Amino acid sequence: MTETHAWYNASMIAPGPTIRLLEPDTVAKLAAGEVIERPASVVRELVDNALDSGARRITVQIGRGGMDLVRVTDNGRGMSREDLRACTAAHATSKLASVEDLTRLSSLGFRGEALHSIAAVSRLRIFSRPAGEQRGGEVSFEGGEMTHEAPSGCPEGTRVEVRDLFFNTPARLRFLKGPAAEGSRVEQLVRRYVLGYPHVAFRLISDGRDTISSSGSGDLLTAIARVYGWRVAESMLEVELDDPAASVAGYVGPPSVSRPNRSDMHLYVNGRWVQSRSLLYAVQEAYSSLLMVGRFPVVVLSVRVPPEHLDVNVHPQKAEVRFADERGVSSAVGRAVRSPLVQAASPEQGRPPSISQLVFAPESSTPAGPQDASPRVTGSEEPAGIADPPPADEPRESGLPPLRILGQLAATYIIAEGPEGMCLIDQHAAHERVLLEQLQDAVGARSAESQALLEPVVVPLSGAQRGRAESFLEELSALGFRAEPFGDDSLLVRAVPPCAARSGIEQLVAELGEGLEGLGTVEERRRAMLATLACHSAIRAGQVLDSQEMRALIRSLESTRVPTACAHGRPTILELTRSELEREFGRRGPR
Repeated sequence: MTETHAWYNASMIAPGPTIRLLEPDTVAKLAAGEVIERPASVVRELVDNALDSGARRITVQIGRGGMDLVRVTDNGRGMSREDLRACTAAHATSKLASVEDLTRLSSLGFRGEALHSIAAVSRLRIFSRPAGEQRGGEVSFEGGEMTHEAPSGCPEGTRVEVRDLFFNTPARLRFLKGPAAEGSRVEQLVRRYVLGYPHVAFRLISDGRDTISSSGSGDLLTAIARVYGWRVAESMLEVELDDPAASVAGYVGPPSVSRPNRSDMHLYVNGRWVQSRSLLYAVQEAYSSLLMVGRFPVVVLSVRVPPEHLDVNVHPQKAEVRFADERGVSSAVGRAVRSPLVQAASPEQGRPPSISQLVFAPESSTPAGPQDASPRVTGSEEPAGIADPPPADEPRESGLPPLRILGQLAATYIIAEGPEGMCLIDQHAAHERVLLEQLQDAVGARSAESQALLEPVVVPLSGAQRGRAESFLEELSALGFRAEPFGDDSLLVRAVPPCAARSGIEQLVAELGEGLEGLGTVEERRRAMLATLACHSAIRAGQVLDSQEMRALIRSLESTRVPTACAHGRPTILELTRSELEREFGRRGPR
């Protein structure tokens, strides 16, 4: 018998004690790991405490990304010497008196673990002096043990210094990134505070260099300008909604200002920055058909709900929350965001984005046009003079300026003259928007039309689609398709919506089914199917249009609710203004 087997058999016959109580020091270090992951976690906890103390001025200083030093100074209420001695004890807090207080919590800190956890894995010093007191106090800790306590002549407020984070837990220290990466996380965090608390003046000093500063004026647009610059701030759209489920306020960026990820979508619930999947999804859905796929908006939203309708005690780092009425809150956020976006494209306010906006706006993207033959201009018989006015009995009401059609470029773009300069209209994107809204209206009114096919079309179903063929048939029916099961793995399509009558039916139905993968609600599935149907049925790039067809398309686009974006958020029209032309040609003004 090998030595290993002998040990195994012996342990099975006479096992020794395997359950033991951990030492308090070990417990403290393990608990600290749940709350304190990195220097940014320290900054978050300390700034939350400063805000809860009523501070209106908060300075954060870090050394080597916070690995050597994190210092947070505030002008809040401060602590007495008795509170200083008790503040790092396990579960010590000034935010709760009983478990019932959890149902009406309004502060940012609540767990009573922050300072205790920080003290356990660092060298900690705290200076504090309550307002109106002649003297304050100071305390020092190392690895959770108090090493010094004395009176101090510090200013009113609190200063917390955290040095050598994780000096006594090298395993956690190894998981930190370099100083640059950790410092970047702290910067990102402080920017969130600047946006979430515009009435508080924040300052971040990294290795002796001023990195971030805000005025604390209370104006959110000023705070947005501090973080993103005035160009972005001036383009933001105001959001305001008071709903029984939640009140929503803040600003959202237009579709022309977008990002490649969600990092600039800032949501605050009762003052707390959160990562809520339901709220993020509601915001993204509000941009549906306005923002290009793979792009995300710049959003700063404050959501307020009654404290008793919110559970903030669901995440060790307070990044997630739970709502009593999650559907109601998400619906309020979605409606609040969608309203100014649609209004921005209304007849009173809507203008197509200029080419310089899309080309030069920071982090925005200009969609590439389809590859085609060398550019050519197809002339039209449109008379020169003012834009083509509608008949007197058809008043113009559109988010687009009046346009005079000049021709077609590369059999893809319609060239037109507007009051401010030249406009380029993507004929596929424009037709896609027209069809999308026509389909939306028909489905909403339950009046989707059908056109019978001369010969039914058999469409094979994928394995995933077979399992939900019945619901797929219902969704197709709502769009105007008439189909029925054909064997175990196919559909027999007998009629289609009129807009799809001449399209490749088999490919279209297959695309409609593929677009449903991963979508849960009926609304999501229907929206995806409408966008696919509109895209598939629209005229294509490379299709030559005569002047009447171009004019009819522009007239139809003018009648849509959101004429400036296709079903997938790409722009339908770009404007090269007269001033931009003059700048490019070196002119100072008209000659």
